Amino acid sequence: MNRHGSHPRSILVRFSTPRLRDGFLAATISFNKERKRSKDKLNTGHIGFTGGPEGIYIVEHLTATVKELHAAVRKRAKELNYKLVWIRGGKLFMKKDESSERIVIRNHDQ
Repeated sequence: MNRHGSHPRSILVRFSTPRLRDGFLAATISFNKERKRSKDKLNTGHIGFTGGPEGIYIVEHLTATVKELHAAVRKRAKELNYKLVWIRGGKLFMKKDESSERIVIRNHDQ
């Protein structure tokens, strides 16, 4: 646990190659998509922690600039009724819906 609050501490993992990182991220996304109930998704029980299962969230580590841009894009996407905003490989993407073309967001001016 985080000594300054009730939230668990983050664990930062550095992979030896981008391919290994992307494979790990894809595997966790696939694992969670196959499970409909949130209690079955990746949790502390899957990796041997005792106690009640707590969700594990796997995300890319982002620079402060990308975090700020991501927050601004999520807000703008909500205003414009875009359904999807995501980050992959440090790049920010958005889509109006599942069938639309993805848009790469590079800065606040787009």
